[in-house]
Amino acid sequence: MNLFNQIREEKEPLAYKMNPNDLSEFIGQMHVLTSESPLYIAISKDRLYSSIFYGPPGSGKTSLVRIIKSKTKLKYHHLNAAITNLSELKPLLNASSKQFKDTGIQTIIFMDEIHRFNKMQQDAFLPHIENGSVILIGTTTENPSYSLNNALISRIKLYRFFALKENEILEILKQINRKINSGFDTKLLRKIANNSNGDARIAISYLEFIINNKIKGNIDDILKNIIPYYRKKGAEHFNTISVLIKSIRGSDIDASLYWLFRLLRYGEDPIFIFRRLLIIASEDIGNADPDAIKIVTALLNAFEHIGYPEGEYFLAHSVVYLASAPKSNSIATSIRKTKELVEKYPNTRIPKSFINYKDGNPLYKYPHNYKGHIVEENYLPNEMGKPILYNPSNNGFEKILMERIKKIRSILGYPISEE
Repeated sequence: MNLFNQIREEKEPLAYKMNPNDLSEFIGQMHVLTSESPLYIAISKDRLYSSIFYGPPGSGKTSLVRIIKSKTKLKYHHLNAAITNLSELKPLLNASSKQFKDTGIQTIIFMDEIHRFNKMQQDAFLPHIENGSVILIGTTTENPSYSLNNALISRIKLYRFFALKENEILEILKQINRKINSGFDTKLLRKIANNSNGDARIAISYLEFIINNKIKGNIDDILKNIIPYYRKKGAEHFNTISVLIKSIRGSDIDASLYWLFRLLRYGEDPIFIFRRLLIIASEDIGNADPDAIKIVTALLNAFEHIGYPEGEYFLAHSVVYLASAPKSNSIATSIRKTKELVEKYPNTRIPKSFINYKDGNPLYKYPHNYKGHIVEENYLPNEMGKPILYNPSNNGFEKILMERIKKIRSILGYPISEE
């Protein structure tokens, strides 16, 4: 070993150095990795097929990929979607197709964080997976139903990884403890496992911090000093996304921008933020500004095409628009009131006027035959009366919408006093 290799190995993170070398050392995800499972057999016998491993960080996705790399005799390329673009990927795909055509040998392309590839970039894989020249192994923390093309999903196998159990992380730490002969007692390792939020990488990083800094003393004090304030599944994560939502709801543009970029600094997934913004567009704005949801959807689409970090523009654009838009929770209120009504009247009969018969229903009044295309009618069962479930606010477009609704309800026979 030369000096540079020695220096490199000394600098490598413990989690990287202690990566399992064989399936026998892999801990967790036994629902897909029993010795009789198709995935286990495929890795053991080097008969791989295109697959996506999805699940939370530190659940073993990349570790399993490294085992695949060490076992396979096929050509292997390791890429990261966060820093790889289409111009870099296409030559590799074309070379793989040529090799397959000339020799029949497939190429494994491992794409880490594949959810960061937009739909167009994902499409580049399709013909090469289809003709068998490329075996795509992808990892993602995102649900593939949201982040991957349907066409890509139909050509691969999906394997869901779950956050590791405390006892599984404890076994990983014990395994490392034996390998490096660190001499830590089980009580400390169990405390680390308990505070790792199901993430083996975090657990190993805590252990490495203690080793490198030769920290001694009370276990709880040690962990208090090394466990970060913010974790994606911890209280601070939910509190931060919550204050972003509340700032937008409260129309504070500046506070909304601050909390948005604080989330991004923490490493929050932009797509998760966009999902919350879409909910706000309906729950807290609704028909006060019907364009809000269209604008956020368009900006999400733009983000999926451009990606991160330039996609920050689309997130900031969305947050500023939503925070400055007129607010209304009328949709949310109507949902609650309607659900209460359904609970009160779960099995009422459909009025005879609206039952479909083979020769039509003479009781049904076709609205287009009447002035204004509206006719007095009771579309609910008689025993329910005329309950008003949706009450527009006086903000934005809802103020205009209310005038139209009043006219409609007067024709339909709703009592004015109920409004």
